[in-house]
Amino acid sequence: MEERQKKIAAGLEAAQQGQYALELAQKNIAGQLHEAKAKVVVILDQANQQANNLIEESRIKAQSECAKILAKSKLDIEQEINKTQQELQQQTASLVIAATEKILQQKIDAATQQKLINQLIAEI
Repeated sequence: MEERQKKIAAGLEAAQQGQYALELAQKNIAGQLHEAKAKVVVILDQANQQANNLIEESRIKAQSECAKILAKSKLDIEQEINKTQQELQQQTASLVIAATEKILQQKIDAATQQKLINQLIAEI
């Protein structure tokens, strides 16, 4: 009987130790879970910050590209305007020379007339 009581006592003690180990394991798991949740929050905050940084960098880059395109377009327009003005001036000069030549044709000698014609051809 004494032996049976020792076995029962040992079984109860083992059960208490098992219960203690279970409680300790549950506390460890709860602590680890809490730490994991805290890490997840930090990781999510970092990911959100990186996403916001990428968005801001992309916005700045897009604005810069837009400004470059706009500046180039303005330059192209100015160059086209200048080119058109020069062409118009050349055409006007050619017409003036041609009209003047016709008006003064009888009073211009052959050498001057040829010079005016060559200038007219060069401008066209």
